[in-house]
Order: sequence, then structure tokens, then C-alpha cells
Amino acid sequence: MRDPTGAGDAFNAGLLHAWLGGAAPEDALRAGCAAGAAAVRTRGARPPRRFAR
Repeated sequence: MRDPTGAGDAFNAGLLHAWLGGAAPEDALRAGCAAGAAAVRTRGARPPRRFAR
């Protein structure tokens, strides 16, 4: 982990994006976890734009 800034916001964004897109709750949680994990890999609150789904 490099920087926890923005991890919760990224998790919420990933979860809501997937859930509102019709994903099952479990898949929406996975998307939220993936987004939160991407956020803590870099310094600052914005992960690289090349976020893989």
C-alpha cells in the first residue's frame, strides 16, 4: 500500500458503478474492492486511468 487516500471513495464509486449497471451484489462488491485496491497502489487520490475491470 502506497497511500490510503481515496480508498473509500474509490470503493464506493466502483460498487455503485457496477450495481447501477445491473451487476449482482457480489459482483458489485468485487468491483468496489478492485477500485479501492487500485486507489491504494499509487500516491494521491487518483489511480491511473488504465483501471482494468
